Amino acid sequence: MDKKYQEKEVLEAQDGARLDAALEVLVPGESLRFRRRLWDRYDILVNGYPRAKAYRVHAGQKLALRLKETEPERSPMQNIPAGVRVVAQSTGVMAGLYKPSSVHSQAIAGKIEPCMESAIPAFWPNRFAELLNRLDYLTSGVVLVALCEESREQFREDEKAGAVRKHYFAVLHGELEEELVLRRKLDMAKRKKVRVLREDDEDPVRTTVVTPVEVRDGKTLAHVEICRGARHQIRAHCADAGYPLYGDPLYGEGDGDELMLHHFLIQFRDFQAFALPQDEKWSEWEKLLKQVAAKV
Repeated sequence: MDKKYQEKEVLEAQDGARLDAALEVLVPGESLRFRRRLWDRYDILVNGYPRAKAYRVHAGQKLALRLKETEPERSPMQNIPAGVRVVAQSTGVMAGLYKPSSVHSQAIAGKIEPCMESAIPAFWPNRFAELLNRLDYLTSGVVLVALCEESREQFREDEKAGAVRKHYFAVLHGELEEELVLRRKLDMAKRKKVRVLREDDEDPVRTTVVTPVEVRDGKTLAHVEICRGARHQIRAHCADAGYPLYGDPLYGEGDGDELMLHHFLIQFRDFQAFALPQDEKWSEWEKLLKQVAAKV
């Protein structure tokens, strides 16, 4: 059934305003943040047609909310994205999952596709299981799942102290001949793209160590190691150093889903989770990946 909620006309004073601002006539007294979140549950209609937040309205147009169709209940197995699998497990303590590229780590508001977080109850139903680390949408590799609260707290403490080791493979634009130790502070406040500052971060756990493995056709396969890490740390640090990641659409010149960054190993106390990349785009480096992983 098509459910419409109260219908109001755009006021003269709102002519030319954004739709998310004009919604004040429908939900008076609510904040802009509240109005924007309405898109998660409703189609916002202008003269009967769904419109986006930035749509410019005109006086006299009719605004209405229509409850979105609810999705049929999904079975637990439907919440597992294609390619996700358990790669390591210490029963009742910790586990590792393989995350393919183009899969979100956590649910995105307004989107219904499965993510790593939604997969966890399917693997460990009716028990404590919590995602500990996240990877960017285009980054593949290992994520950890705490299977008890004690493991979660231990991981957070060790990560803060720099005792967790995270190993990545990356393909860089340019020919890197020697190791890079990148310590620049990152400004992540309220922006899509992280800004690299001109001062070093005093916290050693924010350091990025980039070791070249092989140079080929103007590209460098590198082994990258971090401890705690921050959002886009590897991508931003490498781009700032003049070696953006191959296929990076944000910090380089990439397009689509070709970002060459894979989290192949994470080490936490006596537990580790390991997985080589499965995407075809890594096939030309396959032999080297195995050699490097065997030495870590």
